[in-house]
Amino acid sequence: MKPIVFISYAGESLEEAKWIHWYLHDILHWNVHNYTVSSSRYPGSAPDALESELHTSDLFIQILKTKLGASAAWTSDVPILRWEFENFQNNHPNETSRYLLLNFQNGDDATKKYISDVSSFVNPKTPACLQEMLADVMNFSTQQQSRYGELVGGFLDFKSEMELLDIRKALAKNRLAKSDVIMDQKHLYASPYAAQLWIDLTTSNKMSPLKIVYDRYPFDNDIGRMPKVALEAKKSIDKWINEFKSGVAPLELNVIVLGGGDGIRKLKTCKWLHKECDVASINALLVDISPDLLAVAAERFKNSQVTGTNTSFAIIDIEQRPKAIREVRQRMMPPGPGLFMFLGPTLCNVTGASFLEDLQKHSMESGDLMFCEVLLCDTPTVQQGKNAGDDSRFDFITNPLLTLSIVPERKCFFEEMTVDSSGNLQSHVWYYKTGADRYNLATVMAAHRTHWQEAFKDAGFDVLDIQEHEYKVQNKKIKFGYVIAKKP
Repeated sequence: MKPIVFISYAGESLEEAKWIHWYLHDILHWNVHNYTVSSSRYPGSAPDALESELHTSDLFIQILKTKLGASAAWTSDVPILRWEFENFQNNHPNETSRYLLLNFQNGDDATKKYISDVSSFVNPKTPACLQEMLADVMNFSTQQQSRYGELVGGFLDFKSEMELLDIRKALAKNRLAKSDVIMDQKHLYASPYAAQLWIDLTTSNKMSPLKIVYDRYPFDNDIGRMPKVALEAKKSIDKWINEFKSGVAPLELNVIVLGGGDGIRKLKTCKWLHKECDVASINALLVDISPDLLAVAAERFKNSQVTGTNTSFAIIDIEQRPKAIREVRQRMMPPGPGLFMFLGPTLCNVTGASFLEDLQKHSMESGDLMFCEVLLCDTPTVQQGKNAGDDSRFDFITNPLLTLSIVPERKCFFEEMTVDSSGNLQSHVWYYKTGADRYNLATVMAAHRTHWQEAFKDAGFDVLDIQEHEYKVQNKKIKFGYVIAKKP
């Protein structure tokens, strides 16, 4: 059954509306059942007529260009597009996933305020049932090379959006797998439930090592005296920034955040760059596989004075689609030097052997800088598997099992440490199901400083510096490395 689409637009966006209607109706054969432009589009009781349209539609699209349309007595003198959205917001507060705003260029002050209001209401996420639909719309928009300045409620990278569906397909296949099942790390972030669990680990769970690391992050203006690791890193970043400065004029910097997560430490780093490295303004592009985490990070960045309105976001699987990062950057950011921020340490979860090389070749431009966080280990030690049911990460790490109809039990949750042929420490989290089956839910690698230096060098980077920083987490010491590397 073809979806029913309700399109609304003001007269200024007539041309854009025509080709979107043509594509949806003539090419995809969708049922576009409302396509009028005048203030008299709603006969009789306007609110009831609008509600009838919204009630029978699978997707509500507003097309915006410069103005919000005419106002009338029956809209209480509110421009018609705003009136429609306010009715939708009031009557369907939990159905924002079927709303899409296509904004093609900046308009007047009222239009900009409207976009801001919609941004605070609509998160960049969509349920699986509508993802393919929006992917087709965005594919067509991209092919038309339309100059939209902002997209609210949809996705910027439709191919990665479809790969998000593939995560769930892979999990379904694992339901029938035997013996060891290796879960891809991206599975951990595939659901809204997972996103909330991650946020709890980094912000509210006092027993979480992640919260301790977040709270003691060294690249933070609010911690007082700058730690040594930040002082030394500043020297390398300052040297790089000076290559682009024109005289004494402060620099406008593009920051591309890979695996943005909840955005807390990434925003701290942007504020640190702004204050300590004489960066006048920052254009931020947030990239993540999780729509729900991306929504949280985007809101955090948009509310900051440092990044503010210069924030864009994109759903991208950075392992599968490194080229998409460059494509979105070219569409959403001005030309200029780029600093890639890769914290987490997400790199320690990546399974692809050529990931760093692909990132350097396909995502970055010549002269770009990478600021990457990694785990360090000087003396790797093998540790046999032992029960880790009291681990604060239990709910988060086991959440993909719910997709396989497995209700996780703490008695089945184990962690072991192995050392690979290169001498790197591997932490494995296993879930033992009844019988012979076991699921490898998470693998994290910690390596010697020289390993990371060679890894970046082999991928084609010029390694400018690797700074070490030790966190005291409960009764343990965890050593992190901060790699600063440049693409020649």
